[in-house]
Amino acid sequence: MKRTSIIAFLLALAACNPAALRPDGPERGEGESVSVALHLGVAPLDPGTPGTKVDREPDLDGGADWQEIRNVALMQFEWVDDDPDHVLQAQLVGQKQYFDHWSSTGLEVGENFALVKSDRKNTVLAFANIAKDDISFPVGTTLGSFLEGMNASTIDGLDDIWYTAGDDRYLRMSGSVVLDGVDFGSEVGSASSPLQLKRNCAKVVVKVKNEAPAAENLILRNVQLCNVSRKLYFATQVAGFADFETYSPRTPLRMDLPVQEIPADGTLTYYIPANLRGKNSSGSQYDKNRHAPLGATCFRIYATYGADDTPVCYTYYLGADLVSDFNVEPNRKYTYELTLTRKGDPSHDSRIEDLAEQRLDIDANCYLLHPPKLDWQTRYYAFPVRRAAVFWNAPHTNMGVYDAARQDTAPFTLEETTAWTTEIVWNELYKDGVLVDDFLLTDSGQGFDPDNTDPPAGHQPWIRVKLDAGVKGNALVAIKYNGSILWSWHLWVTDYDPDVEMTPVERTYIYAVPGGSLHRYNGNLWTTGAYKDAFIMDRNLGATAAIGEYESHGFYYEPGRKDPFRYGSGHSSLKATKGVIYGIRNPKVFLYNAVDSWAAYGSLLSAVENWFDPRFQQHGGDHCEADKAIYDPCPPGWRLPLRYTYQDLATGSGDARHREWTLEHPGLNYYPEGYENEAFTGTIYFPAAGEIWAHNGGDNRHWGYPSRGIQLLQAEQSHNYLIVTEDADLVQFNVDAGYNNPTGTGMSVRCVRLR
Repeated sequence: MKRTSIIAFLLALAACNPAALRPDGPERGEGESVSVALHLGVAPLDPGTPGTKVDREPDLDGGADWQEIRNVALMQFEWVDDDPDHVLQAQLVGQKQYFDHWSSTGLEVGENFALVKSDRKNTVLAFANIAKDDISFPVGTTLGSFLEGMNASTIDGLDDIWYTAGDDRYLRMSGSVVLDGVDFGSEVGSASSPLQLKRNCAKVVVKVKNEAPAAENLILRNVQLCNVSRKLYFATQVAGFADFETYSPRTPLRMDLPVQEIPADGTLTYYIPANLRGKNSSGSQYDKNRHAPLGATCFRIYATYGADDTPVCYTYYLGADLVSDFNVEPNRKYTYELTLTRKGDPSHDSRIEDLAEQRLDIDANCYLLHPPKLDWQTRYYAFPVRRAAVFWNAPHTNMGVYDAARQDTAPFTLEETTAWTTEIVWNELYKDGVLVDDFLLTDSGQGFDPDNTDPPAGHQPWIRVKLDAGVKGNALVAIKYNGSILWSWHLWVTDYDPDVEMTPVERTYIYAVPGGSLHRYNGNLWTTGAYKDAFIMDRNLGATAAIGEYESHGFYYEPGRKDPFRYGSGHSSLKATKGVIYGIRNPKVFLYNAVDSWAAYGSLLSAVENWFDPRFQQHGGDHCEADKAIYDPCPPGWRLPLRYTYQDLATGSGDARHREWTLEHPGLNYYPEGYENEAFTGTIYFPAAGEIWAHNGGDNRHWGYPSRGIQLLQAEQSHNYLIVTEDADLVQFNVDAGYNNPTGTGMSVRCVRLR
């Protein structure tokens, strides 16, 4: 039976104290049950954004009403004492559910709800429109533990946000009150001031307009609401709720809604669960996305522009404003008018993602590429082949620096008229489980200098690739001259985008970026030392996910080698005194167990910290990034960490522990400020990724997992590794692989941002 919002219904206590209304759901509790009068009302929506008009909303399709009560449930928490600071220690003494007592004329006078008799203060939670058996928790549960771990059901779509009865749907609501005691005649609320129930979700109205000039040919095609919380709370209107509405990067509990067509009037309406992600400093709307916290809800507009219908995406994070607020609060209405007056400039506006062909003009050995989001979109990238000439040519000869060709069996010079071909060395790019083999658009080219101001005929020093929506994984692409590989590039295709401007915040170790996060650690290097303002990726290089089994491992990297080695088959190994040139020519061959094995190219053998790059200290104006060796396997803007990166990741026991082995996904959980502060500082995960090494100096190699010691990641350019074992007593950091045999082991790595 439907009821309107402001009409309170009263269960008045009859003079003869009739028996309490009998619950429909499980009745849990101990002690004497007494009848109380319950007075409930439904509050209007509160304004969520400035200027929002709060008024009676129209009924939704299907006869549903956003402010009706279908059923009621109660939870009663008895305080341990009268100190308000101890309210979270209050213990559950009773819970009741009432479903089928509504008649066509409403509740009968004299029907009463039942609570447990108590001489102490009690916090009573009232819920409306929940499913039977939703509220069924052990007697003795504290209010704090309920709010922290039990105060939500998980939804898989927005249809799940409604309680359904017949053809009608009802929004979940909640309220709370503190009683000085519970006895016959107690009242929850009053006739003149009923306990106000408020919706546990927010209403979001988005109005999309296109007022861009016709010459830009900006066409709005689709929209999508993303990062919607899957946690539908039972109680949001109770003190302490906001403290426990947290985001877990390990179990994100977020969903993207299906892509939608834009209605003719441009207006879209959503009811979504609460999502309190806080406020971050931002100077303008243009910068808000750079400061978005993990799990914040956003609205995306997918469009095309120009004569070629180039894809472009606009992302707006929700909140009380479009500048710094990321809170979507319960029982509030948020209204946004998003008017596009031009296509916009992504270099200035962080909300814009332009999918025009992107030319990656910084030389690196790995490129981080992002596929488009929708099936009708295609994204193109191009990267230069300049590094081949830099490495092989003699100094002062067509960008030459390293003069590697003089060590070759047949010395040569790479000119701007030199032709080359491409080859896919190995490919692990997949879409929907199917291998993608049509991503490489360039099969041959000519020349190496993308900045050549007087190019000869046929000059083409770029490799182009295309990515369709849904493609992810890794591939290794090489160029060849006279049948031999000159250089190769690792393509890391993922929706993870760590290239976001970020400023370290004290006591904050996890920072949201598209598709994942950036990390900092709690050690001297990260507070006062070499990484004071730096960030490290949240996953191993090449990983397709931050957490998981195989997906989180990334690849093996051999000290001094730029190319990744895959897990499983597809590689060979060689025990020999082969050097840098051989490694570059043969990126699939793992070299091992040969003392001073890189001495075959003596000019590249120098300080270990320099990765055998004699120009390590001079980079910055020679098409190589400063403070980064030419063999560094990280993408542009990133490098392998320096020495002792992980030395301050302390350990401990009990709630003071900083690390522990996890079996859910084999590996290590790291709590930057100890486990007791996990809710505040979050958890950083290192997967047990295995290792590759030469066994006992023989000719065999081993892929996979050692039985006890799990090598997680190669942390240092000086070959220091983080070793984690299942036995917490054996956890070690910065184990040196040895200077004389740097090629004996291949490990997973993580990249640190260059500054």
